[in-house]
Amino acid sequence: MYDYNELIEALVADYDDINFPDPETLEQAAIALETLVEENEREKNGNEVLRAERDDLYKNNCKQHDEIGRLKEVQRWIPCSERLPDEGQEVEIINAQDIIPAKYEPSHNQFFPWLRLDTHIAFRRATECVTHWRLPEPPKKG
Repeated sequence: MYDYNELIEALVADYDDINFPDPETLEQAAIALETLVEENEREKNGNEVLRAERDDLYKNNCKQHDEIGRLKEVQRWIPCSERLPDEGQEVEIINAQDIIPAKYEPSHNQFFPWLRLDTHIAFRRATECVTHWRLPEPPKKG
């Protein structure tokens, strides 16, 4: 068993040996601690602003990436074996020699050029062996 009186006497002796700081030192320590807390709050708020800006940039980057993908899809040459354009849709077709503006007519299962071709031979050459098509490029801004 412990002798509680001895323990109390030992604690009181240790307490007397402790050097407590003077009030001015305690006040300086409190001010320093308060300054650190304020700096931490400012840093935390700054980090939240940076985090929000980062998130906005990420969302914008994702939108731009999606738009690039969409534009690539619109501009790509589509194999006729993959799919054909909608009826009457203005497209560009490619045959063995040329890129020609045309419209697809499913009732004839054929592309028809929508620019004036001077001869029947030119028309036949334009529409034979069509392998790919794409949507026409929009005009460039300038």
